[in-house]
Amino acid sequence: MAEVNMDTRPDLPALAPTPFPTWFDWLMSGMSIVVIGGFFLDLWAHEHDRVDDSFFTPWHAVMYAGVAGFGIALVVKGWTNRRAGASWSAALPVGYRLSLLGVALFLIGGVFDLAWHMLFGIEVTVDALFSPSHLVLAGAGLMMLTGPLRRAWNVGAPTRFPHWIPWVLSLTATFTMLTAFTQYAHPATDTWPAGFTDVGYQHSDLVLISADGITQTRLALELADGAVTPAVSPDGRRIAFSAQSFDEDGVHGVLYVMNTDGSGQKVLRDEPGETIFRPAWSPDGGLILYNAQIDENFDVFVLSAEGGEPTRLTTGAGMDVTPAWAPDGESFVFTSDLGGDPDLYTMTLDDPNPLLLLAHPGGDFSPSWSPDGGKVAFSADDDIYMVGADGTGLVRLTDDPAADWEPRFSPDGSTILFATNRDDQFEIYAMATDGSNVRNVSRHPGADDGWGGIAWLPDGSGFITNVSGFVPGGADHFFREAMGGASLWIQAIILAAFVLLIAAAGGVPLGAVTTLLSLNALAMAVLFDTYWYAVAVFVAGLLAEIVIAAVRPNPARPSSVRLVAAAVPGLWYGAYLVALWVQPDGIGWTLHMALGAPFVAAGIGYLLSLLVTNRPTASGSAGVIDTEAASREPTIARR
Repeated sequence: MAEVNMDTRPDLPALAPTPFPTWFDWLMSGMSIVVIGGFFLDLWAHEHDRVDDSFFTPWHAVMYAGVAGFGIALVVKGWTNRRAGASWSAALPVGYRLSLLGVALFLIGGVFDLAWHMLFGIEVTVDALFSPSHLVLAGAGLMMLTGPLRRAWNVGAPTRFPHWIPWVLSLTATFTMLTAFTQYAHPATDTWPAGFTDVGYQHSDLVLISADGITQTRLALELADGAVTPAVSPDGRRIAFSAQSFDEDGVHGVLYVMNTDGSGQKVLRDEPGETIFRPAWSPDGGLILYNAQIDENFDVFVLSAEGGEPTRLTTGAGMDVTPAWAPDGESFVFTSDLGGDPDLYTMTLDDPNPLLLLAHPGGDFSPSWSPDGGKVAFSADDDIYMVGADGTGLVRLTDDPAADWEPRFSPDGSTILFATNRDDQFEIYAMATDGSNVRNVSRHPGADDGWGGIAWLPDGSGFITNVSGFVPGGADHFFREAMGGASLWIQAIILAAFVLLIAAAGGVPLGAVTTLLSLNALAMAVLFDTYWYAVAVFVAGLLAEIVIAAVRPNPARPSSVRLVAAAVPGLWYGAYLVALWVQPDGIGWTLHMALGAPFVAAGIGYLLSLLVTNRPTASGSAGVIDTEAASREPTIARR
């Protein structure tokens, strides 16, 4: 039978039936893809550190331009129909009035989002997916994207190619919006089943601690496998730190930078054969000093804070380590064994000749300048000392059998933080600059804090240090299995629901499931650079098409719908695991989980299908949702 458009209403002048989909349905389904593409472009920019703390970015401009184009198309269509005699309530085709309301709500939500950012700052990581302003935008976006889908539900969803394309594209855009807002539990985001390097209890993370020690926030590491020697930029916006990297040549140190909230992590310096550690920002924030071990030799280098090629400042055959800038930015102090013992030296960037500051028995390490430049605190013989900038007035600040390391002056010069193992584990202690009022500020039993460096925030409100002695989530087998299982459940539920939405149209058109899976997987793969995931899901889609062609699901035969609802999630996750298995790291899950996971996904789809295929009909019998509609040929348009 021919597909017809039953788009007439009492308040709309009688028009000749037109084929569904109309040119407007094709246009709006294409605009749905443009809008979701603009949204993912903005997500990609955030994920790849292409944005700053401004609301006004080119990525936002592309997204809002897509929304504006979507709205203009609706307004022009409504105005044209109005001029042709339609009432205001019938000026837009069935299903699209809510889309126009979504455009208006999106623009209002954009103003709300701008105000939210100005009041509370830019959201990062999972915060951005739960932010009220972003949820308003998401709701408005769903109202827009589902226009072609609502029209298909109202006038009849065609199942013959290519007529099904507009409403399936609308459904795909909606599906992709939901996977974007659940990306924190998605197989393309974190490959929890994959094999991994077990770093065990020596893993070191970074934690932000308030000056009183009450508030402690762990900073998520996106790229680095552990972190030490943090340094905060003078404006308080970025952190430089070093971390170990593993490759075929062994272990070497890498220099990273990221925002102080843990976002925007990127590599600043990573060269095979170099072990980089101990970064230090210049007072103007333009340069970073750091140590590097090359061929068993330790030297001091300086690098632009934006990256590039470094300059080697020390060239001696011995050990030159732990550099710290002077407050004037003209010189720095560091430890060198140039004279035989590790002593303190000073040096300027344009003079290669170091000057001895202090020769002190036992080795002098980890110097820290006072804010006024008049004093230098350092550790020696497992205690903390302080000396004048001219090398005179040496005083001992701590005298304890435990090891006291890493002294750091507070920005106001009144307090010195240091790491100590006085509690049989390393904690961060604070004291006055005369050595009095010693107290534990980190109070973190069960972990070692501060042994890898301490860095104050410029405003003195807190400090960043390293913490170790625990198993990080990424290295804990239970955590990886639990997170992987949770992401499997969440995404299998969403996927099965959308497959059932396709089936509810009167059947599953050949190609519809592959379109849904592949376009969504491509969007997620581009977002997280996991292109292998897109290939695996495309293969799963092709396998699902074979099942669909064999079963020919139809709501009139509930068992056929249940089989497809189970097969698609099961094939999706099975192909995902096979793609992980053939990669170098393989699968880290146990055999029980790896083999059982696809069956769990299939079971989820089957259980969801029972909710829609066993609903009682008007006659009281259990069957399909609408036996009368299901008995008609699927391509008949219906109201």
